Order: sequence, then C-alpha cells, then structure tokens
Amino acid sequence: MSVAASRRRRWAAAWMVLGVLAASSAAGQTPGGLAPGADAAADIGRALRERLDAHGRGDAEAWGRYVADECVCGLSTKAELQQEIRTRPSGVRIWIGDVAGLEVRVHGDAAAVRYRATEFTSIGTQRVGVALVKAETFVRRDGRWLLLGGAETIVPGDPPIATVDPRDYDALVGRYEYGPGVADVVVRDGSRLLVQSTGLAPEELFPESATTFFLKGQPWRYVFTLAGGRATALAFRMYGHDLVARRADPLTAPGPAR
Repeated sequence: MSVAASRRRRWAAAWMVLGVLAASSAAGQTPGGLAPGADAAADIGRALRERLDAHGRGDAEAWGRYVADECVCGLSTKAELQQEIRTRPSGVRIWIGDVAGLEVRVHGDAAAVRYRATEFTSIGTQRVGVALVKAETFVRRDGRWLLLGGAETIVPGDPPIATVDPRDYDALVGRYEYGPGVADVVVRDGSRLLVQSTGLAPEELFPESATTFFLKGQPWRYVFTLAGGRATALAFRMYGHDLVARRADPLTAPGPAR
C-alpha cells in the first residue's frame, strides 16, 4: 500500500533532509550545493573512521575531537555521549565494524553522509551485532570535519521462510482496500504470492506462517484474516500497529509480475 511505499522511501527522505541541513549551514551555498571533491570525501571518511575507532576503544576525549559541541547526536548531546563512554564497564566492549556504502555530499563547509555498518557489543564471551544504516551531517571548522548531527535505523533481519503449500495461496488472492483509491492486490504466480500496492510494481511476499507474510529486508508484515475458507481482510502490521484493508472483489487485474 502507499504507507509501505512511504516507509521504503523513508531513508531517501531522511537523506534529502540531511542534505538540505548541510546546504543551509554552508556559508554562501544554495541547497543544490557542490559536487563532493575527492579530497573532502576522503577527509570525511578518515574523520568518520577515527571517531568510530575512538568510541570503540572507550576514548571519550579522542571521540569528542571529531564531534561539534552542539551536535544533535540522535537523542543525546555530545556531553551525554562522552559520559556514557567514560562510564562504560570494563567488561563491556562496543564498536563499529567496517563502513560500507559510504556516500558523501559536500555543500561548502558542510556535508551529508550516509553509510552502512554493524554495531557490535561484547560482554565476556558473548557478542551480538546489529546492522545499521546511519545518516550524518558534518561541518568543517578550522580545517576539520566534525559531526553535527546524526540518526540511524536498524536493518531488520528476515525471519525463516515457512513451508506453505502454494495451493493455499488461492484463498488469499484478492483485492484489499484500505480506503478510497488505496489498495493491495494479491495474486498467485505459480508457487509465489505477489502483492501490488497502489501505484507500485508487484513484490513477492514470503511466508512467515500460513497467514503472515513479509517482504525481504523490511520490518512490516502482511497478516490475512480467514473466514469460510478464504481471506476476508488484510492487515498491514507496522511496528506493532495495524492498518486493515477489507476484501473488495471482484479482483482488479494487477500489472505484470516481476
């Protein structure tokens, strides 16, 4: 549905916002900005890695040298994060692994940056890792690139794919309307179940159970309600909240399946 589309575009929107913030803070620059120079991008990449490494080894002072005093660092201030680093228990290690997919957009003395990385936490012999996408804004002062603001989102892991007889998908096929002009059309393509949201291309749904399905790499779920041998409603479950679409046949044919 359109809500799903907006969620898929969430990071594109966040990227645009950070770009505008960077552009507006650059003296004499318009929001269009300048193409990133190789030297500036390399300098930002080094500053980013050195800041992450300082955090990983628990060096609050070194970490602070790469962060602006007025940094909007997620939900914390620079001072709060430095205090967290200083008081980290000796048996706890927190660090960021390799940076991947680094993108840099330079706008004068400011820059918008996006990258992927895994944050690891170890306590004794136990270790966990969380995959993240991070978006950050940098400002250049006295020849140094400092972190001015940042946000992150967790990259969700997909659940195991359940074993479901594809013939059972026939009971789920239909058009489900959330409201005027907003619908999900569910079709079976052989052994695959596809959903086409209004205005979007079809996407494959994967079964978590016989009635709950997911899109790979996304946190939401499609949950069907069955009665009398066929689905009567479809709930788009997003962060614990449901948007419910009622079945509205006859089925409107979707576009070509991918």
